[in-house]
Amino acid sequence: MRWTTHLSHAAFRSGTALALLLLLGGLVPLPAQDEPVTDEPPPDETTAGDAADASIARFSIPESPAFVFLNATPATVTRPTAPREFAAAIINGIDNAGRVRQGLAIEFQPALLTRPISLVTYQRRGIRYILSTAQLSLGTVRSSGDSGSTDLAYGVRLLLYDRTDPMADRSFTGELADALGACTPAVAPDFPGHREQPTGDTMDSATAVLEARIAALEDEAGAADATACLDAAVDDLAAAYAKAHWNDLTVGLAWARGHRLTDSRVTSATDLGDRLWLVGGAPVGTYGQLQGYLQWSRTRIAADSAKATFVAYGARLTLGSSTLNGFLDVVGESRRGGPAAGRKTTTSWTGGIEFRLSDRLWLATGFGRDGRLTQTDGPNVLLANLKWGLSDRARFGR
Repeated sequence: MRWTTHLSHAAFRSGTALALLLLLGGLVPLPAQDEPVTDEPPPDETTAGDAADASIARFSIPESPAFVFLNATPATVTRPTAPREFAAAIINGIDNAGRVRQGLAIEFQPALLTRPISLVTYQRRGIRYILSTAQLSLGTVRSSGDSGSTDLAYGVRLLLYDRTDPMADRSFTGELADALGACTPAVAPDFPGHREQPTGDTMDSATAVLEARIAALEDEAGAADATACLDAAVDDLAAAYAKAHWNDLTVGLAWARGHRLTDSRVTSATDLGDRLWLVGGAPVGTYGQLQGYLQWSRTRIAADSAKATFVAYGARLTLGSSTLNGFLDVVGESRRGGPAAGRKTTTSWTGGIEFRLSDRLWLATGFGRDGRLTQTDGPNVLLANLKWGLSDRARFGR
């Protein structure tokens, strides 16, 4: 994807995460539209290598809380980017008899359906910044044991604070503007005050200058050279920012709620409960990160069963470099109520170390109460009372 596609008008006028990702290179491919969600269970976590990935995933906010609530893996998700597309997706989710269709999967950002915020507002990291990052999800699957009923869930994912976001950093956007000026020197001078405290007028002027430069790139004979220059500059800036901020401060929140629709009708909905996720991370120097997570749910397995409360919590210290990675985490779980009366609490700790032997070969070992983390994609051997494994990629580090 070329720079002229990245640097769209929307990317500088909108504070949405999607526009920012497009600006930085379209790193998140969108699947095809309008295919159903499946209610197949996720892969077995005891598969070689998957246990380590599952452990690391605990410390991440789920991308689509509704699908996690339903324990569903979408084959393809509809992602509307305009109010008309969103309305069409909802209408298509209801059949001619007024029943909710099974296999519905919708994920969207409300900010894309409304007037986008300016870059200045986005960089203030206030409430409008948080709302601009909101991602909503909606899904339906066939109810277990009842093919005529449907389980429906909806959820929201919020980034409360994210210092790993380059477009929220005024220094990064200033360097981006400098790179644009250096690659297109004949178009216009740098916009005034981009290194200063930005104002609405300043950013409007900046947007106009940037748009003029993009238009000029499309007409000039040397557009190919300028585009190549811009591509290289963006790659260098993005790589440098990621290296400097990979472990920076982040706080995320997600929530989902579910209902069982008898005969797939909204008018006969039974509450299935709620789930909540809170995850955060803070830097430890330039080489490590301390993460924490909290998951809470109060849900029922069947419409006529009692709700069970589940609480999971944990902390993880990750240390990493290009050749050596390691982690140590402590996690706990508490369950109460539901079909099994009483309360059950468990705790565990796990650690791991991996060494890079070559570009595509890592030697890893794990220790602690969860021995599955010693599993890797490649062969495993027992050496010095520790189980060692070979893998083609890093699992524990950044």
